[in-house]
Amino acid sequence: MFLCDRPLVEFALAVLTVSGFEPVTTVAILNASTCSDALQRSYREKPESPSFAKKVVKSAASTWVRHFFTARRKTKDKLQITADRFVRYSRQSTSPDALVDLCICLESLIESQTEISFRFATSLAKVTRNKKAEEISDLLSDLYDLRSKVVHGTDSSKAHKKIEPNVARLRLAARSILTIYVLFMTEHTKEEWKKHLSSSLFA
Repeated sequence: MFLCDRPLVEFALAVLTVSGFEPVTTVAILNASTCSDALQRSYREKPESPSFAKKVVKSAASTWVRHFFTARRKTKDKLQITADRFVRYSRQSTSPDALVDLCICLESLIESQTEISFRFATSLAKVTRNKKAEEISDLLSDLYDLRSKVVHGTDSSKAHKKIEPNVARLRLAARSILTIYVLFMTEHTKEEWKKHLSSSLFA
C-alpha cells in the first residue's frame, strides 16, 4: 500500500530494477499507522517480471523511496513528467515509442532551449562521473537521434537497430542518471541542479 500517485511509486520502483517492471496494484491513504482508504487496481498489461539489482536490500530500497519523496516535495511535483515517461518506457521496454519516452524522461532533467542534443548527451553523461562517460554520451546521442526521427516522422528503423544491442546499457545509464538527480534534489534546488549540469561539462 502506498500514499502517492501511482506512477510516481512505479517510477521509484522502476529505477531500482535492472529489467522488467513492477506495477502498483494497491494504493492507500495512510495517516500514521491508520489506513483510511484503499484502492485495488487491475493491471491488464503483462510486462516482464522485475529483476532487482542484487545489492538492493530492504533497507536500501526503503531509504531510496524516502529520498525520492523528499526530492518530489522539493521539486514541487515537477518529477511528474520524468516519472510518467520512465514508467511508460519501463512497461514497453525496447520499442521505438518506449525509447522516445525514455528520451523525454531524461530530457526533462536538462530544461535547455539551446544546444539540446549536445547538452542531453554530454552533460547527462558527465554528471554520472563514470569512467565510461564518453560511451554513455554516445548512447544518449543515439537515443536522441532516434527520438528526433520518430517525432519528425522520418524513417527511424536504422536508428532503432543501432540502439537495440545496447538497450541494457542504456537502461543502466538512465537509472544512474535518474538516481543521481533524485539524490541531488533531496538537498539542492532546481537552479543548483542546472548549475551542476553546466559545471560538469568542465570537470
